[in-house]
Amino acid sequence: MIVLAGAACGGSPAPSSPVRAEFRVGRDPGPALVAAGAVWVPNEADGTVSRIDPATNRVAATVTIGDPQVMLAHGCGVDSVHSLMWDTLLYRRCSLPSGLATDGRSVWAADNVAHGLARIDPRTNKIVQRFPIGADPFAIAWGFGSLWVSSYFNDPQEVLRVDPVSGKVMAEIGGPAMGGSGIVVGAGAVWVAATYAGTLSRIDPATNSITATIPVESYPLALAVGDGSVWVRNEDSSSISRVDPATNRVTATVRGISSLPQAHSDDAVAAGNDGLWIAGLQLLRLDPHRSRLAAKIDVTGSAVAEGYGSLWLISVFGTLQRIDPGSATAIPGGD
Repeated sequence: MIVLAGAACGGSPAPSSPVRAEFRVGRDPGPALVAAGAVWVPNEADGTVSRIDPATNRVAATVTIGDPQVMLAHGCGVDSVHSLMWDTLLYRRCSLPSGLATDGRSVWAADNVAHGLARIDPRTNKIVQRFPIGADPFAIAWGFGSLWVSSYFNDPQEVLRVDPVSGKVMAEIGGPAMGGSGIVVGAGAVWVAATYAGTLSRIDPATNSITATIPVESYPLALAVGDGSVWVRNEDSSSISRVDPATNRVTATVRGISSLPQAHSDDAVAAGNDGLWIAGLQLLRLDPHRSRLAAKIDVTGSAVAEGYGSLWLISVFGTLQRIDPGSATAIPGGD
């Protein structure tokens, strides 16, 4: 079901509403992925991925990744791990799929039932390949001709490098206190959050080894690369750390960023041309040139992506909202 602005959940929004369209996808939607001519949403309690056509504002397809009932064998019933307190990464282990990635042509989904990855062909909206990797994926990223999979639950092989053609695991990378969770590729490296250790690990794709471990703040998880920096969302510190990849040091810490207690492991941030967008009690825009919060939109959500001139927010209502970034208002002292 699609709810367009003007007929949103619970009644019509005000004319000035920043919500341009709202989509009912599957249960427990996770961070959206903008890729291959569409917006893709992992429905983490349904075992499916929804494809949104941004040109028509319609759900164009639903792709089945796996049967969530099989997750019961992992202790993933409705009244078990998905009802645990917010400060546990076990939530992600029971998410099917737990994350998405793209090389621009295909979309890969984490398949925690099969301990592997599933490749979706956007031309047919069907799974055309499955890769068993022998690990529970936490998150996926693409870069340097490979898929990079964090697997917090498979210590010490916490990051796996996977060949996207053969599905072969080319390298298993672990390190002291890494505990790989959030992962991103950019600025010449692969970056992995060590949530419980409070650090960011840098992996050199030429050697498949960790070359730096950078202290950040409490409970780092969501990562992004933009404006020549690596951005780390520190959930429990309500902050964003800016890391300079040239020096492997934190060069700025931006505070006042609140997350939603039930959104841990899903708080994706979006690095775009106009800055870094951060979801939470409000949708915030961080000015990377000044390393400060510059603008806000009064919508609440757990994860955000950017593309097709819009922001794509996972709302507190369990829907995907298409947000107009031009509706942002300046934060006093921010600009």
